[in-house]
Amino acid sequence: MRTKKFVLFAILFFTLSTTSYAAVSQIKIEGKDSSLGSPSRVPAAPSVEAYLHLDAISICFLNDLGNVTISITSETGETVYQATEASGYSVMALIDLHELESGNYTIHFCDGRSFYRYGEFSIDN
Repeated sequence: MRTKKFVLFAILFFTLSTTSYAAVSQIKIEGKDSSLGSPSRVPAAPSVEAYLHLDAISICFLNDLGNVTISITSETGETVYQATEASGYSVMALIDLHELESGNYTIHFCDGRSFYRYGEFSIDN
């Protein structure tokens, strides 16, 4: 009997833990650094990562980019979020999305000089 309870608990724990991880997806970040001039043969290491959770985006800066403006635009081009964050190695930022409607959005990262990255994501309420 005790073994059955343990197995049932293990199955329930595994199901709940994989369900909560399935709700997180990485946003593919693309873009260029125009200060590099000629194209590199080796792709540059990522400088920012973004993860979509149920009602938030978590952002991790992987190096120091100075002050970075983060904006989110809707599929109609309307800016629905904009803020400037200080970046640095392993600095995290969190954007609350609970007020946004269902639809497709683009997140933009810009330092005002040569750094520009973007990624697309969808919200399904």
